[in-house]
Amino acid sequence: MALSSHPFRMLVIAICCTLTMACAPLSRGFVQGELLSSAYPPVTISSTLPVMVEGKCSPFMLVDSSYQFPETWIAVYGERSLNAPMAIAVYSVATTATEWRDADKLPPDGPVISSVDFGGSAFAGSIRLVSADTDPFAPLLLSPEEIKEKGSEIKWLAQRFSLASANFWETKIILEYREPAPEWLGSLELSAYMTTPEMRAFMDRAAKAFSVSFSCDEPRIPRAPYLPKEAINQRYLGKFLGELVMKPEMMLPLDDD
Repeated sequence: MALSSHPFRMLVIAICCTLTMACAPLSRGFVQGELLSSAYPPVTISSTLPVMVEGKCSPFMLVDSSYQFPETWIAVYGERSLNAPMAIAVYSVATTATEWRDADKLPPDGPVISSVDFGGSAFAGSIRLVSADTDPFAPLLLSPEEIKEKGSEIKWLAQRFSLASANFWETKIILEYREPAPEWLGSLELSAYMTTPEMRAFMDRAAKAFSVSFSCDEPRIPRAPYLPKEAINQRYLGKFLGELVMKPEMMLPLDDD
């Protein structure tokens, strides 16, 4: 009698969670510019850029005609200037009924063009252009009036690294680095520039902007303030996180009798 893979996954998840909870109290939040979690999977994330804003939120995401609200911790790094680079670190936990979908051909996680190692784990790499008029982080740099009047003209080149399979697809980690859209980007599709020296240099700066360690050994108590509503456009934040899907129904083993 064969069992489906999902009951086995759920059993492993339960064992991991039990062992983690027995060792230390679970906490997620921020300490001195680092986004950290002692819950499974334990992780510490930092950036070479200064902290701009950090906090937790529960953005709304539409999944199979129902709204889900994944608990999410976000740290944004950089200067409050349109001419400066920005780095974004995200740790988001799916609701009990859902799980994260792996990066594929669809934005914002795709199309996947590379696999980049952070802390011993392979993150899916993708590059896209981000427009201020539909970006959740634009309010950090622009007023509502500016976004409405010229948001479609303001763009960033963004390198995204995502790991959707942490804790058996229940935890997603996103690292995103941005720079103002450079002049060397012409009217062609982004794929036409992937092998240029300028793009390679940008990708290298993006990878070096983050430091990730899948451990949280120090007995530090993190802060977890809520993100100011005026700092993030919640309307677009769910789309920024990627795609949640409903978990497949668990198939119980059939009785042979």
